[in-house]
Amino acid sequence: MGRYTDMLRKRLRNPLPPAAVASVERRVLKGQKDGNCNRTACQAPLRGRKQWRMKAVGFENLFHHYCDTCANLFNSYDRSQGKAPRCEVVPDRLRDEVEIVLAGEPS
Repeated sequence: MGRYTDMLRKRLRNPLPPAAVASVERRVLKGQKDGNCNRTACQAPLRGRKQWRMKAVGFENLFHHYCDTCANLFNSYDRSQGKAPRCEVVPDRLRDEVEIVLAGEPS
């Protein structure tokens, strides 16, 4: 079980049944980076997989995260409507660090 399960069990006197714990974990992780896909019908785990993000409407610097399949569905729909794709690939941490180091080197 994950850290959220441990947190829930410590806060509650009577532990929740496993199905209830799994349901709460899914809701807590939904749309989070390295959590689960934000699309309710999908909820695929994202950790260790290619992740996409979509800017949350009405918020600055807040993103919902999606799996590759769902992000491609959103982007395909956007293109079919003549709009810019809403989802972008979440940059890989290692690639970001390399780009930062290279950007700091004199040319």
